[in-house]
Amino acid sequence: MIARPCWIFDLDGTLTVAQHDFAAMKRNLGLPPEQTLLEAAAARQGEEHAQFMAAIDAWELEHADTAVARPGADALLAALAERGVALGVLTRNSAAHGAAHPGGGRPGAPLRPEAVAGRDSRRAEARARRPHLVAGRLGHTAQEAVMVGDFRFDLLAARAAGSLAVWLAAERAALDLADLADVVVRDLPELQRLAVTGG
Repeated sequence: MIARPCWIFDLDGTLTVAQHDFAAMKRNLGLPPEQTLLEAAAARQGEEHAQFMAAIDAWELEHADTAVARPGADALLAALAERGVALGVLTRNSAAHGAAHPGGGRPGAPLRPEAVAGRDSRRAEARARRPHLVAGRLGHTAQEAVMVGDFRFDLLAARAAGSLAVWLAAERAALDLADLADVVVRDLPELQRLAVTGG
């Protein structure tokens, strides 16, 4: 059983179904396939940086309007909330994008808007991605937290902060990030079983 008082989730591909076409967005911005969007933006200055970020922000918010919760997300969040677990979101997206997503702070979701941290939170810059900020907002340390994500940035953030790193393999199983994770699950119902019953 995973018995920690604070759980922090990545958003896209973790709480919601991955839908962003990163390859197409990189082509639109004239980037090579191996370049990540936020790191490409960070390498630019002044007006060029502002234009890059404006394009990325608009792209993210467009997808937020059509986001679909990953199967099992609502049940997992509800089960954790029932146990009194503090819940948060840490995303490389903007905080506005995170709050617009299902489960990202909308009315009815067991996540407080202030517990959604994005890249525009000064201490949650894209390169760091550390859970300290969210855990602190929830009254806990990062060492008391579980960080759940589907990509290496999430797992590296957890490791750096001393949080328990949970890899939601799902569609990314071919990446083989198991060496960065403390726990590997195939889907959110499996994670709920581990979180609630230990089996």
